[in-house]
Amino acid sequence: MTVSSKVSGRFNSLFELFLCCATMKRLSFTALPSLCVGIWAVGCGRPSGDLIRLNSDVRLPEKSAVIFFVDGMDGRRFEALLREGLLPNIEKRFVRGGVGVKHAIVSMPSITYANAVSLLTGLFPGHHGILGNQWFDRHTLRHQDYSEAATYRNVNDDFDRATLYDLLKDRLTVNVQGHTRRGVTCTFDNMVESGIDWIRGDYINVDRRVGYRLKWVSDLANRVRRWPTVLMNYFPGVDKVAHEFGVDSPDYARAMQNVDLQIGRVIDAVFTAGLEKSTYFALVTDHGHVQRGDGRTFDIVDWLKQHCKFRIQEGRADSQSYLSRFHYMDRYDAVVINGAYRRTGIHLKGPNGWADPASEAEIECVLETRSPLQEQPGVALVCVRNGKDRVKVVSRDGHFIVERRMDGNRRNYRMVMPQKGANFDPLRYRESGLGAFIDSSWHDSREWLAATAATRYPDFVPQVIEMFDSPRAGDIVVFADDDWAFDNREPSGHGSCLAEDMCVPMYYAGPSLPPGGRIDHARLVDVMPTILGLLGESTRLSRAGSIDGVDLASQLRSALQTEGP
Repeated sequence: MTVSSKVSGRFNSLFELFLCCATMKRLSFTALPSLCVGIWAVGCGRPSGDLIRLNSDVRLPEKSAVIFFVDGMDGRRFEALLREGLLPNIEKRFVRGGVGVKHAIVSMPSITYANAVSLLTGLFPGHHGILGNQWFDRHTLRHQDYSEAATYRNVNDDFDRATLYDLLKDRLTVNVQGHTRRGVTCTFDNMVESGIDWIRGDYINVDRRVGYRLKWVSDLANRVRRWPTVLMNYFPGVDKVAHEFGVDSPDYARAMQNVDLQIGRVIDAVFTAGLEKSTYFALVTDHGHVQRGDGRTFDIVDWLKQHCKFRIQEGRADSQSYLSRFHYMDRYDAVVINGAYRRTGIHLKGPNGWADPASEAEIECVLETRSPLQEQPGVALVCVRNGKDRVKVVSRDGHFIVERRMDGNRRNYRMVMPQKGANFDPLRYRESGLGAFIDSSWHDSREWLAATAATRYPDFVPQVIEMFDSPRAGDIVVFADDDWAFDNREPSGHGSCLAEDMCVPMYYAGPSLPPGGRIDHARLVDVMPTILGLLGESTRLSRAGSIDGVDLASQLRSALQTEGP
């Protein structure tokens, strides 16, 4: 590393730690000069020796949590790497040393930013409003895109629901490299060093830095005399490697092995420091990955232009003025959001402009043409907003309706089938032995999760209707089939409603959790309330309002032990 890059990295650390520590109530302004000297030392070179060395006056929380958020940790490849013995730290600390979820389901759509916010808020994307790495809002005419260096943290300004950090605002919380961090006390972004690595394509080194930043967390704790109640570690490199090289590539295996090493480094440091009896650990991710098959690409934008003659806006309208955006958008008929290449949201202009909902004629243009969208190769399902509590789901075999109704405070759902007889099985639920369950009509959200978690379309019925609660979902949402994609730029993608995209690894470990335990099913939205439950802080959930997740702490503590992964 050059002298200039060392200095740049040092200034970045100084700025972040200064702002972070200045927010702590116990820190006086008279202490700032000596604090700055100490912070300058934190940024000097790579850490060596023990990663956690705490002074005797550091106050330890009664319980704390360390979360490992590995972006794009695909369930199928994860299991294969475990069988090959290539993830020894995860196997030791989580698979054999913790409690795993047999069927863990992320939020729909299975895209990073939607699920990062779901992880921290306990809400489905349709309820927190972040519908992907990109989204369009027909009411404000905003087209947000978090994929650029200048915008990747803007997500924190685009939702207003309480996060895990907000609910623990009187505690020290630390985020290492995560883009979604609203309400956190302190963040270490690694922007200069990791930015250079990212540009160079050294994604493994980006993730490697996360493990070593524990030394900075330790130094921070010594200065503010508190150990974090929650420490979030976000690893973005694995997902990027999957997109560029494919989830089945040797590169992906190496990226996962590196994350395993960093996870082992952090957990070993916690044990060495004697903090293991009060620390819970969670291993989570945001989506799976699907390797695109040769020639398995369908261009939805091109199809819409040819068959519906839509004028389509695909890029961002960057103007800060609503009036400018209004005149710019008035020339278009549709906005298409292609999220992670396996989910496409289509927003249609209404008869009197974008403020109006899409007309039936415009939707019929997509679904009722001579060669309709749902019959195109690579399309698994086309979902259409069909009123406040209704979604129409269309496949090449026919269509059905998902309905929702309130029973007191409980939401119930059902599938309404057309007259196609008992053999009509678009989601293959009857094939999975769920015929009686479907025919018995209404079931609540958790009943649908439990019944369908192991199927081809896990948790689809409740999640599809909740997704459409946000206008940012679009009027039509198209999900890709099997190994298909809606763009051919990258070998792997995600975002569909199929099990390969939606089913992920999820593990918890720590005091009172049975080693080698398993529970049957859970959602990513359960992580936030579960962390609070494990910390003994579930009463704080009352400040979050109504959420979609539930506290699994008692289930985890009573989990049945099994043999092997």
